[in-house]
Amino acid sequence: MILLNPRKLSRQYPDGRSLEVMASTIDFFEKKGKKRLKEDAHQRVWYDDFLKFVKDEKIFATLLTP
Repeated sequence: MILLNPRKLSRQYPDGRSLEVMASTIDFFEKKGKKRLKEDAHQRVWYDDFLKFVKDEKIFATLLTP
């Protein structure tokens, strides 16, 4: 199993864009913080900020297109 260390991206990715996607996704969650993530989960807050992030960064278009 590959564990993710958000402070050290040492895993090899097939291209530079995939690395950018991972780095920006990690940055999104690090900025939000563990406390806020847990509060939102317990309060069942809709995660529209993450969906907007995915749209703006074109993550699905990058990762799900051959």
